[in-house]
Amino acid sequence: MRKSFKLRLLIQIFLACTIVILANRQIAQYLLSTQLADRLHLQMGQALQRCSQHFSDPSEYLLCNARLEQGNLTAWLADRHVLCPAIVEGQAQDQACQAMREGAIWSSKPSGLDASIEFAQHPIEREDWIAVRQAQMPQGPMILLAKSNVSQFQAQIWSLRDRNLVYVLPVILTMLLLVTWYMAYVALRPIRQLEKSMSDLTLENLTHVRVADAEFREFQSFVAIYQDLRTRLNESFNKARRFAGDVSHELRTPLTILRGQAEQLIRQLPVGSEAQVQVRVISDEIERLIDIVERLLLLSRADAKGIKVNMQALDFSQAITQMIGESHGFQSAVSFTGQIEPNIVWHCDRQLVGQLLQNLYTNAVNYNLPGGWVKVVLSRESDALRLTVENPTRELSDEVIERAFERFYRGAASHNRTIDGQGLGLSLSLEIAKAHQGQLSVERTADKTFKVSLIAPLHPSGA
Repeated sequence: MRKSFKLRLLIQIFLACTIVILANRQIAQYLLSTQLADRLHLQMGQALQRCSQHFSDPSEYLLCNARLEQGNLTAWLADRHVLCPAIVEGQAQDQACQAMREGAIWSSKPSGLDASIEFAQHPIEREDWIAVRQAQMPQGPMILLAKSNVSQFQAQIWSLRDRNLVYVLPVILTMLLLVTWYMAYVALRPIRQLEKSMSDLTLENLTHVRVADAEFREFQSFVAIYQDLRTRLNESFNKARRFAGDVSHELRTPLTILRGQAEQLIRQLPVGSEAQVQVRVISDEIERLIDIVERLLLLSRADAKGIKVNMQALDFSQAITQMIGESHGFQSAVSFTGQIEPNIVWHCDRQLVGQLLQNLYTNAVNYNLPGGWVKVVLSRESDALRLTVENPTRELSDEVIERAFERFYRGAASHNRTIDGQGLGLSLSLEIAKAHQGQLSVERTADKTFKVSLIAPLHPSGA
């Protein structure tokens, strides 16, 4: 089973995004502690400057703190602040406040406040605390906050972040799918252009079909190679066409002379003599070679779009009826039946159509069963005709259906030289049908028979 490029790309993008998210999470967690501490110091300093007069009333302090600025982080931690009022003689101090005044090392930070605010970090009873005070008032008011509260606050932030990530996970996956589809579309667009160009490529348009210029420079060399390959392929086909046509044309004259000489020898030799029999065998093989040459010449003309058709009105119903009537006299081992719609007149080349009928007839007889049958059906479909020739046969593999119109292919009986033919009948019939703007197809029916169908317009355009 082949792998899917889009699925592979989706998995790689998903893994890349997962790595980026995890790396971002670790980096953010590493930096957040320092950034959060600086932010808390700043906002605790603002609270000290603006709300120190409310230290005696915690509710008023919390209200004042909430009014400091929008998005104030200390508003979430204000109820955890330890408020240390200025030292008043004879008034007891909180133990944490006293420990911070006695043991902390104070310093100022470039935090957006003036230098009048000092900051400190000091352990109290095996727990780190942060504090702010006014530099000019060492005995003045202070605000303390345990770092464990900051850690809890940070953990709550990450918990909310992780929970929201789970909620938006379907959106992320949808966006990944859309990004994957878009990237695959952009990446494969030049390939699709080449694919379309290649799928439209036939022997007839090798010189006409041209893929669009590469949109991205990375594909320019690839497109150039394809263009060069197409040109060389066209040259090779032209050489092959010319060779087949030239050889066929050059062979016609000597073969015709040989046929004439063989016929003259047959008349001169004693009737029934061994020499006459041998010459007659030679004459038959010469006829066979002439038939092959004529077919190859016609096929080479078809490849070069050089088949000339002489359109004339033909009573096709009468021609098919006559063919079936003559078949009864020549083929006693095979029974012929027909369903012929009368008065179907086809504007066609009589000689080429006669050869097409002969090919279909010969194919149905040669590849039939002993005591078999051939069924011919002719009907009109709007302004077109449909002709089907059906017969039972020994073997109908998928290869036979796929390669039926391949030149020199003789199907399951190709190894059996007792069946006359060269494997050119159906391929030549296909070219004749195309010359009349028709279609020729083969199929295997449910009854395991071989059916050839011809559909062609009764009045071809341009006839």
